[in-house]
Amino acid sequence: MELIIAVVLATMISRAWEESRAQARTKWEQARAAAAERRADAEERRSKAAAARNRRARRSGPSDPLWWVWATGWTAAAAVRGTVAAVQGARQGAR
Repeated sequence: MELIIAVVLATMISRAWEESRAQARTKWEQARAAAAERRADAEERRSKAAAARNRRARRSGPSDPLWWVWATGWTAAAAVRGTVAAVQGARQGAR
């Protein structure tokens, strides 16, 4: 009689353990899927926000009015430096 009770208890404990593991596995998979979905949603929101910022920036242009002066100055300086380097290279090549 005691053996039967022990076998029944062992079976019940084993079954409960397996059900608990299955439930835990299911909850874990659901949590992983939910986290992946949240990450995908966050990434989509970030990319949409970045695209909107880029569109606004392209539409409005530089916010500082002196930016154009600064950009023109650097462009002119680069052009002069390139011209000087080309002339010096031509002189050295002619020698």
